[in-house]
Amino acid sequence: MRAELGPRSRTPTRFTSSGLLGFIPRLSPHYAEPLHLAPLTEQLERLHHGRLRLCFSVPPRHGKSETVLHAIAYLLAQDPTTKILYVSHTASFARRQSKSARRLAKAAGVQLSADSNRADEWETVQGGGLVARGVDGEITGRGFDVILVDDPTKSRKVAESALARESMFEWFTSDVFTRLTPQGSVLVVHTRWHVDDLIGRLVKEKDFLRLNLPAVNDNGEALWPAGGWTIDVLLARQQAVGEYAWWSLYQGEPRPRGGNVFQEPTFFDELPTRGYRVGRGIDLAYTAKGQGRRDWSVFLELWRCGEYYYVVEVIRKQVDATSFALTLKAKATERPGVRMRWSAAGTEKGSASFFRKAKIPIHTVTPHGDPFVRAQDVAAAWNAGKVLVPNPEVFDDADTDWLHAFLDELGSFTGLNDKHDDQVVALADAFASVQTKTDAYGRLRGRLA
Repeated sequence: MRAELGPRSRTPTRFTSSGLLGFIPRLSPHYAEPLHLAPLTEQLERLHHGRLRLCFSVPPRHGKSETVLHAIAYLLAQDPTTKILYVSHTASFARRQSKSARRLAKAAGVQLSADSNRADEWETVQGGGLVARGVDGEITGRGFDVILVDDPTKSRKVAESALARESMFEWFTSDVFTRLTPQGSVLVVHTRWHVDDLIGRLVKEKDFLRLNLPAVNDNGEALWPAGGWTIDVLLARQQAVGEYAWWSLYQGEPRPRGGNVFQEPTFFDELPTRGYRVGRGIDLAYTAKGQGRRDWSVFLELWRCGEYYYVVEVIRKQVDATSFALTLKAKATERPGVRMRWSAAGTEKGSASFFRKAKIPIHTVTPHGDPFVRAQDVAAAWNAGKVLVPNPEVFDDADTDWLHAFLDELGSFTGLNDKHDDQVVALADAFASVQTKTDAYGRLRGRLA
């Protein structure tokens, strides 16, 4: 280790003499210079100067990971004694990235040790090299001059889990950061997910500097139009993913829960008569909430016609799942073969056999995240005016007696200690059921009328 001797001496090669921006297309001619990521490449070049503590956020699919992989080759081409740790969300993904980095390093003229053939660890003949690990991977007994953390969070479900976030932070501070040499540098670069994600915690608690490249800047300009991410494409993506995901993933400024997820409703005056697909979602009550109050059991029917979704009917009763079976049985006879999607966890799954014996077509799925997470897709469509509800001025009160309570629940839903979310859950399941024609078993999810 040479960290205690101060900044490393670097010898630019024919590949590195033009800096990382020029290095990338010279090494990989199919890539153009990532000019939109120039602030990131400048920081990656600074890693050799030592003691850099930086967090950097970049939108998804904007060339971030390829730039980081080329930076590994760039750093080793300048100083092949550099010991680098690369961390990503899973061990398998980190291994694949390590293979790519090794290929790039060889192409840049870095001499690799003959016995260095592991996918997740390889060395240069001068003693430097790369170790690649997934989050929670074993790193004991090693020291590193450069630590690169690239997209440690795999999904929204993980990002929204307080336990998962705390576990990642503890692992980083206890296992990863402690492996940094005294003059070493660490760069954490990832798409933002949550106010308390790894970047959020490091900036708040560990005095890391933070830089952010939003997909759209304050002047309304796209970060990378040359890569296909034009303003029109980005505005369409904003509408598709919703404000919560947009501000975290694409703008790098995640917002906390607590704001209204569903905005003002959009009404329909008439239903389609053909060419629509039927989806059904349910949420079943199991627990009493004190003082004789009980969760609600909900049945919701949604029609999809092209890019629009019509909330046709909601049945909501303050009864347990078994008592609600009669209602579900009656609805099943109206549309034979159309299954009801139910996100059931834990002991709830045991009730599925009861409904199947009662000839009620239930399709149980394991819920991915809490109701707030599961509601994001349908909320984005709702806020874009694609999910419609009956216009009470057109339809009879008898047909829309459920509408007021439905809109009241959606309008007050924040994902943070909500009093009720049963109808939100049923809507999210019905919406998910009509996204593809077949389910996980290859069977028709909803009847095309």
